[in-house]
Amino acid sequence: SWIRPADIADKSDQLENAFAEYGIITEYERVLSVLVQSLHEENYSNALLSDALQLATDYPANWSAQYMAAKIGSTCTYDGASHYDATAEAIKRYGQLFPEAIGMSEENHSNLQLQCASMLVSIYHYEDALTYLEPLMQSDASEEAFSLTAQCYDRLGKLDQCEEAAVHHLETNPQSAEALYYSALSAIRSGKTDVAIAMTSRLASSTSTSVGSDAIAKDKMLFVLLEFLSFNDDAQYTRFQYEIYSKLTEAQRASIDSNSFFADYLDAVYFCYANRDAGHNETALSRIEKILATNNSLPQAWFLKGIIYFQIGNEADVSQASTAYQQSKEAFLHSLSLAPDSASTWYALANTYDALEEYQPAIEACETCLSLLPNQDHGNDWYGVSTHCKNLLNALQNKVG
Repeated sequence: SWIRPADIADKSDQLENAFAEYGIITEYERVLSVLVQSLHEENYSNALLSDALQLATDYPANWSAQYMAAKIGSTCTYDGASHYDATAEAIKRYGQLFPEAIGMSEENHSNLQLQCASMLVSIYHYEDALTYLEPLMQSDASEEAFSLTAQCYDRLGKLDQCEEAAVHHLETNPQSAEALYYSALSAIRSGKTDVAIAMTSRLASSTSTSVGSDAIAKDKMLFVLLEFLSFNDDAQYTRFQYEIYSKLTEAQRASIDSNSFFADYLDAVYFCYANRDAGHNETALSRIEKILATNNSLPQAWFLKGIIYFQIGNEADVSQASTAYQQSKEAFLHSLSLAPDSASTWYALANTYDALEEYQPAIEACETCLSLLPNQDHGNDWYGVSTHCKNLLNALQNKVG
């Protein structure tokens, strides 16, 4: 039989289509394989991360592949991670491809921009995150958009922009705890102590009457500001290098004292962490008791009470130490009843169990702490709690054999 050129061309087209279809099937099989594996892993492994990033590189036009690499990569954060740049590229490709693939309303596109910015912030690509956030802030005054924008400015050292964004946000959202926090924080970093005191005092007043999840969020932000205002810590990551408390003028102290909740909470943090003179723990304890008498739904206040009692136990003789450690344990447990996801509190509780020679509960507390801080780095875990907790866990396991 005769084979015509047209037949050959037709067979060639069929073969090309078959290969193209096979390529698509292979592509989605690999995407599905990584997806299924990710659903089985509670904490993403390095092998899965590598597979996801390779998939994103092999199929740069597949938004699903980009999303998985972005999602997994932005979750795996740890000191010296080498995948951040590749993850950032996957995030940006996802942000471009997804709306083209499905079509998006303006509202959904804003949500996508926030999603991409949030993932970029988690891997410290603040400049890239701002390319999504700054245009968004022109039309979206949401708390999440502001919070991410302010965090980027703060981490990049753009303190004037951070303060300006906070002031602008407060104009339309005068009760915004996030805006008060970043306004105070940028003022502390810039040496504007009067502004820092005024903004922290406003946040303290709001915190003193808050309840539920609102109290938890505000107390967490307020506690950070009190740390910055209270003491000097020259550790590489914490950067509490201001020593403002010991340099307050009479007028500044009077401004603080005009808000008794702010004054007592600030004194409690200072005397707990910074002042090591005789009687500092008793002073700190008396102040934190006043705070809890005003509002007993503040997990950071209960945490501080636990720290104070732990220090009292460390300084007491053997006959009295056990009682102090027991009170420390009860305070930490109360804090966790309010904010069970606080890794720092679980770690502090583990140390207290260890001091009480309750080793099995201490091991369980360590394991809970580490489950809340998988593969953390100092950027998100300032004090290196995950590292210290692993060391404590090893020591506890040795004690129980």
